[in-house]
Amino acid sequence: MILALLTIHLLNGAAPPNAVELEKPGVNYRVEIAGATAAPWVTANGWRFQRNPDAPFISHAAGPDLPLAMAEANAWRGNVWFPVSEADRPLFDKTLAFLQSIPEFPAPPRAQIGVEDDGTAEVGEVLKLLARRNLMAAPLQKNGREPELVVKLGTPDFTRESARNPAGFAAVVRRRLGDEHRLLRIYGTDVVLGHLEGDARHTRLHLVNYSNNDVSGARVRVLGAFPSAKVMALGQPDLALKDVTVAEGGTEFTIPTLTRYAVIDLTADQPALAAKHIDRDFELTADPAAPQWRNTAPVLARQNYLGEPVPLPATEIRSRWTDRNLYVLFSCPYDSLNLKPNPETRSETPKLWTWDVAEAFIGSDFDHPERYRELQVSPQGEWVDLDIDRSHPKPEGGMGWNSGFTVKARIDRGRKVWYGEMKIPLSAFTPAAGRELRVGLFRIQGAGDQKQYIAWQPTGQRSFHVPEAFGILRLEP
Repeated sequence: MILALLTIHLLNGAAPPNAVELEKPGVNYRVEIAGATAAPWVTANGWRFQRNPDAPFISHAAGPDLPLAMAEANAWRGNVWFPVSEADRPLFDKTLAFLQSIPEFPAPPRAQIGVEDDGTAEVGEVLKLLARRNLMAAPLQKNGREPELVVKLGTPDFTRESARNPAGFAAVVRRRLGDEHRLLRIYGTDVVLGHLEGDARHTRLHLVNYSNNDVSGARVRVLGAFPSAKVMALGQPDLALKDVTVAEGGTEFTIPTLTRYAVIDLTADQPALAAKHIDRDFELTADPAAPQWRNTAPVLARQNYLGEPVPLPATEIRSRWTDRNLYVLFSCPYDSLNLKPNPETRSETPKLWTWDVAEAFIGSDFDHPERYRELQVSPQGEWVDLDIDRSHPKPEGGMGWNSGFTVKARIDRGRKVWYGEMKIPLSAFTPAAGRELRVGLFRIQGAGDQKQYIAWQPTGQRSFHVPEAFGILRLEP
């Protein structure tokens, strides 16, 4: 077990050069903003750490505020120095020991909202208010993953005038994102702030209670299906989640009592598509009733990329393999077809995903999940294969690569199902230990407002290109 690499430091001498002094975290009931029965004013510094991840900070939190300040720094990975008095040293050491016991989680923050940060106090207020409402926002990174929603002050959608009321502005952002798509929602308390790291397969949730009173019965919802959870809580070694429910694209649970700080590691099932070996290669038929496909168990895709159910029968995906080739067969129910006029099947079709298509994203490099191949087939037998590298995008999206794969498609208009079959040379991949590949299986169906983005395993984002969310393609005897 690798323990956490902390950015919390005991200051014994002079503060580091250019260290920024932090506000004391906590809760204030400010009469002009909120009363005791309304939403309290939470003073938090997580947004400061996100804004300046490499900057040194100094915190003068003392007494009961010291564990809160340390928890906050740990949750948002702030580089914070603490000048601790002799009287507070046992409390510092006890809190530090707990933080050091948490296993390292080498994963980036999960942010749905990217805020274009010009360094002004105005944008700082926006970041602060979004954080207080548990909207997973962060300053926009130039070479980072594209967020679901980009907030830029001075645009028609996010005017500078509207930002003069930060609370109202945060509400506008929340409506634009949509509550059903929010990564994190916390019910029953206004004094607990959350921070997420990881991806749709493994997520770490930090929960920090900013009040000096225990919070009882908080209900938490995290987007995604996470049947496995491990809880680590400061001063609460026996804390356990209650009433855990995995449904409708989210995982909900109740925290009976939160004293100060809890870290919850959520793990999704590791799904697998089993591809059974067959002795000889076969002609493509796009027919699940063909002898080579008969009695082959499919996996089912019946959700969109956010984990929400789609209003169609399940898409079925089957796979087989020989010593030379990998076969994938999609069975795709539809309401109506969105087909490209004048289809061309002799050469690949750029931007084939504009129309109805079935897609297999396959990668063999488990150490570099951002590298994988994308193969597509349409109901009309059009195709495209792409070499994807998310860290170093290739010209024309990787269209220069050629896998040598072939496809066959068939539309059964009576049953309103179309079938797409792929034959992919295994030379295009190097299966891990000779038996496993990483795989994402997707469909795009319909047009306009009726377009559906169907996923075997939801990615948790409005994109299929989230390789951390892929499952396993297991080549079985």
